[in-house]
Amino acid sequence: MPFVLDYQDPWVGAWGQTVGAGPAGAVDLKSRSTRALAERLEPRVLHAADAVTAVSARTYEDALARSGAAPREVAEIPIGWDPVDVEAVANRRSHPNLIPRDGRVNICYTGTLLPLGIGTLRAVLAGTRALLERDPHLADRVRFYFFGTSNQTTDATPRVLPHARELGVEHLVHEQPARLDYLDALDALRQADALLLLGSSERHYTPSKVFPALLANRALMAVYHQESTVVDMLRAAAPPPASHVITFDDRRPVETLVGCVADALRALIRAHGSSVSINRTALEPWSARALAGRLATVCDRIAA
Repeated sequence: MPFVLDYQDPWVGAWGQTVGAGPAGAVDLKSRSTRALAERLEPRVLHAADAVTAVSARTYEDALARSGAAPREVAEIPIGWDPVDVEAVANRRSHPNLIPRDGRVNICYTGTLLPLGIGTLRAVLAGTRALLERDPHLADRVRFYFFGTSNQTTDATPRVLPHARELGVEHLVHEQPARLDYLDALDALRQADALLLLGSSERHYTPSKVFPALLANRALMAVYHQESTVVDMLRAAAPPPASHVITFDDRRPVETLVGCVADALRALIRAHGSSVSINRTALEPWSARALAGRLATVCDRIAA
């Protein structure tokens, strides 16, 4: 029976090596053990697979390099978008009141805050503090709303507030760490005035949340590694002033971008109330129809 192995995240990545389930994301016995098990299992499964797909090419390229496997087919198939999702939100009978309409620039982030994304978050919070130190009167103009940061539905622990407290901007941050249902998350994005997208220090990181953010048709600030596939995607679909894309790399680490974040945040505040234009034509290669066709082609080839 031919089969396709699909990667949503790396099977063997930073987990158990530089991050884990210990305090403050430290490596612990469990994360080391699961990594050791993955290192033994992954090569066996990859060598048996007829095809390998992943949310980014870098994800499957790294896996094949680790194992020496050579499947007959490979394909990059990210989690894409479907306009029906937006229609489903618009047609809901009731909408949860997640973000107030209080005249402020309310900036929304939805999704898990990963251990390797902490540095990016702290750069954004530090940039916010730097902006308010220069322009204290803006302190009542902006608020951040974080939803689903823990990826847990119950007993969720805040992941953003401890960093906001340490950096002196806790009063600007509202966090609901419990995860939201998908349509509620889309609703939150549409209720916001602007959106925040946070990348990881891993180059392959290509989060699915970029597509709901673009479908929400809001101005956004995005901070990603230069090699992430999201960077070109955002620049094509949401050119300035719709988006402010800030990039970092190994030579220019994320913690050096505090000034860039402050400037982007100031621009979002100044543009409050302005309409933005998202180029959906540029997003067509990642539509549900296009991605389903790409996967169908892979299946056809290995089943022929």
